[in-house]
Amino acid sequence: MARLRRGVARQRWSRAQFVAQSLVLVAVLGAGLLLPVPFAGSGASAADKNPVSFEVGYLRSAFSSTYAQRDGSMKTVLSLAPVHYRDAKGGWRDIKSNLVASDREGYAWRNEEAGFKADLKGDAGAEDLVRFETGGFG
Repeated sequence: MARLRRGVARQRWSRAQFVAQSLVLVAVLGAGLLLPVPFAGSGASAADKNPVSFEVGYLRSAFSSTYAQRDGSMKTVLSLAPVHYRDAKGGWRDIKSNLVASDREGYAWRNEEAGFKADLKGDAGAEDLVRFETGGFG
């Protein structure tokens, strides 16, 4: 809640707001430490050593990927649908929605990689058309 004191609006932050703001600040400042730096005496800049952007993995989420750009800026790509899932070790992995040959007997297709396994029969009129399994995939 804003409070007026000597003509200046002051805002009181809860402890949670302060911690959240501090973490954002640390993340933004810390991201600069992960950018490549030129080798001493090489005469080449970091941009010359890394001509393309690269993903900053610890900033990945289910709905986004963040990239460090050649010029030192950051770019985040957001999606309306999940593009990553958590694997068994807690890391984010790409969802691969391609259909590939199934290794399960009686099923023709399965999804490639998505944190769950879906096996599909080759005939749409077949009984038990789809089989789902969750956990431990990826």
